[in-house]
Amino acid sequence: MADIEYWNSLPKPKEADVVAERNDLVVEIGGILYLLQINHGFNNVVCFRIKESKMTTLQSFIEYRKWLISRGVEYIRVEGNKRRYWFLARQNPGVGYNVVQDIGERGRNVFYIKLY
Repeated sequence: MADIEYWNSLPKPKEADVVAERNDLVVEIGGILYLLQINHGFNNVVCFRIKESKMTTLQSFIEYRKWLISRGVEYIRVEGNKRRYWFLARQNPGVGYNVVQDIGERGRNVFYIKLY
């Protein structure tokens, strides 16, 4: 597991350029570094690729879901530009989680995910 100091020390793409704060969770899975921002009970996920991996983005997300569940996180919010995370809208509900896309967001993909 990585820590907030590691997250804060890295150069990040503009979309992921946020500061990790106390109580946030950081982990690297499949070459993707994840930050779970925990703010007043809201769990926002920020991530970016830090190294190449044989693990696909979807495989990494599946492992990240398991990691979050092991820490008792039930709900997350994922946001990205229109080219990112579109596959989340095609995930089948009823397999232990549910994905709802915020269709009110025109310029971004925004998903609210119940992990279990």
